[in-house]
Amino acid sequence: MYEFHDLMPATKGEVKDRMAESFSFNGVWIEDEIPQFVVTGTTGRELMEAELDTFEVGFSNGSKYRKKRYPERKITVHYMMGAQTDHDFRQAYNKLNALLDPEQAQLIFADEPDKYFVATKTENSTVEPGKNFVVGEIVFTCTDPLKYSTVTKSFTATLIEGVLTANIENKGTAAVPIDYKIHMNHENGYIGIVSESGAMQYGKKEEADGKIVEMNERLLTMTNFFNKADDGASGVDYMHPNYDATGTLAVVNWWDQQWLSFGSAGPNPGQAMTGGQRTVAVPADSNGHVGAKNFYSYFFVVMWAGLMGQVGEFNINWLTADNKQIAGVNWYKQDLSGNTAHYELWSDGKILATYSYESSHETNKNPWWRTNGHCDLRKVGRKLTFYWWATYPSFEIPEIENWECAKISMAFKCHPVYRNRLVTHMGIRSFIFDKLGVQHWKDVPNRYPGNADMIVKGNEGKMYFRGMPRPQDEMTGTKYFLAKPGVNKVEFYHSSFSSPAPTITAEIREAWL
Repeated sequence: MYEFHDLMPATKGEVKDRMAESFSFNGVWIEDEIPQFVVTGTTGRELMEAELDTFEVGFSNGSKYRKKRYPERKITVHYMMGAQTDHDFRQAYNKLNALLDPEQAQLIFADEPDKYFVATKTENSTVEPGKNFVVGEIVFTCTDPLKYSTVTKSFTATLIEGVLTANIENKGTAAVPIDYKIHMNHENGYIGIVSESGAMQYGKKEEADGKIVEMNERLLTMTNFFNKADDGASGVDYMHPNYDATGTLAVVNWWDQQWLSFGSAGPNPGQAMTGGQRTVAVPADSNGHVGAKNFYSYFFVVMWAGLMGQVGEFNINWLTADNKQIAGVNWYKQDLSGNTAHYELWSDGKILATYSYESSHETNKNPWWRTNGHCDLRKVGRKLTFYWWATYPSFEIPEIENWECAKISMAFKCHPVYRNRLVTHMGIRSFIFDKLGVQHWKDVPNRYPGNADMIVKGNEGKMYFRGMPRPQDEMTGTKYFLAKPGVNKVEFYHSSFSSPAPTITAEIREAWL
């Protein structure tokens, strides 16, 4: 089964009222914005010439064929434009220049409103001087010669002869990438995507559910522990001992979700940052042992300043039983005039790295916005692996090799002088703590937990899990294949214990020469 998703931008007017070769550029119909502008025809949208890669063999006739390619496409729009006065004529051209200035924008023609080119205006004819009526040409260059559907087609995998299968029908004339959305309905250790054109495999084919001697064990979650914990009475911030931590934290509701955040400042803050802290002891594993030498944590945070000049800070610390810092992460904003914030990586009381970013709502500038605040930390022996904006910075810290994590703290602070300028949203929505390599545990979370999402992006050749790239999960021999014109049969495989099976949809955007 498949369905259409309309991605075409809203435009003015109705297509039926337009001339056949009127065009929309970057979502704007030019003739709607400039009534004096009339398209009289186009060239370059028809058959494409192909370039051949050939070679000669001795004195044989002709040449041998290797392959062909299509060069960039140039589309010429022929137009005429006139005005009653010099001023109106000049204003029309000023507006036309502005409307045609965007780069790599969608170019849509009225006789094919369901398809677009990706184009940039590169050339135009010289206007004859001294006239308020001209006939001219505008040339658009399409470095990608294909035209694309304004909608994507979605295909849902169904069970056919015992195998999850999607028949992806490409009615275009060019092979196109395929994106996959995979929702885990149960714990799972493996995903295979197979067609006659190639195969992609992620995880471990042989991963079993509770049959491996050493498995990971989930010991802590946000909802069951930190959201219910008491505020610490010690008043000691484990990352910054000179900060006051006698205040409180609070569970708040933002965007219909619960977040742990700042509650109140301490009664005697002094001159340092002040706020609250919650510390939770790591429970014993299934063997009764307290402490984890090797562990993994996933957490989801937000750090967003709604106004310039807001300040605030929060951190997470992984600690030994005697309060030595194995690892820590710290978000803070001290910029009293702008929107610059920082993210620090810590271990053994020292800063390992500091990164700067803009604490706005723009996802390309802020990795900790509410829709993309994924983060994690892994400790194996002396090696710490953090996450920072699609990268995994790692550090070898010899001192911590045998240290065991026995408790975790979360602290939120404000500046005592600028309490009325606290960052609008800083909070932690999700947190898990997995102990790695627990012996003789019968059931553990697998590589891909239930109710989690995997996305495979065909145009990038990458797999993302929980919004983060996971190249380490890609099995050797994986080949990202395209959907050829016609029907493409794609089969999906998963761990035998993953029941119910994952929900899988495939998406394509058809393309034509």
